[in-house]
Amino acid sequence: MKPTTRLCALLLSALGGLAPAWAQPAPASVDQLADLVVQAMPIGEVFQGFIDKDPRWPLGDKMSRVSPEQAQCLRDQLSAAGYREMRRQDTAAFAQRYPEQVDDALRVLKDGGADVFGASIRMGVEQSRTGQKSDFSQLASRFTPLQMSAFVELIGDDKHRRLRELIGVDDSFGQQRSGEEQQNRGRNKGMVMGAKLMFRAMDQCKVPLAAVQ
Repeated sequence: MKPTTRLCALLLSALGGLAPAWAQPAPASVDQLADLVVQAMPIGEVFQGFIDKDPRWPLGDKMSRVSPEQAQCLRDQLSAAGYREMRRQDTAAFAQRYPEQVDDALRVLKDGGADVFGASIRMGVEQSRTGQKSDFSQLASRFTPLQMSAFVELIGDDKHRRLRELIGVDDSFGQQRSGEEQQNRGRNKGMVMGAKLMFRAMDQCKVPLAAVQ
């Protein structure tokens, strides 16, 4: 065997030995990660509350600008089930692009990252609804040290940057920020994500932008 051929064979062999570490995650792992992402950013739960209370949501007085089929499509897309399906698609793309990060993402979210993050988002939504200021320290007291440790790791460790982007908060959080700052940023990010989901649903349902202007 020629030296060049032998070198190529060795390189291929070495790369082959790395293959298991980069294998695509099982569908069950992707489903579990999608559920945890939904738990961390529970916008579908918030939207479902609006759907249950108002038959004209999300278009309100502009409902007549779209067909009944389009209106129902929007409500289906923005429901808790529709939101979960959208996040499942996003999570599948994340797992395909970063398969080596899936196990660590599952760990930090299961250990408490998803629970604490989701609770902080709900607190922000409630504060927006009532106008009453919330205390992040009181929220933190509901969780164990392990759960808070996972939350701190999730929002502060650079290795979870892609996971934060998947959840929808990128690097707007950080350990150097106070609990109130994190809560405000979480609320703002939730509003931005809600708007993005609305436009995504409109595109899926072929609803023109003029219908909401």
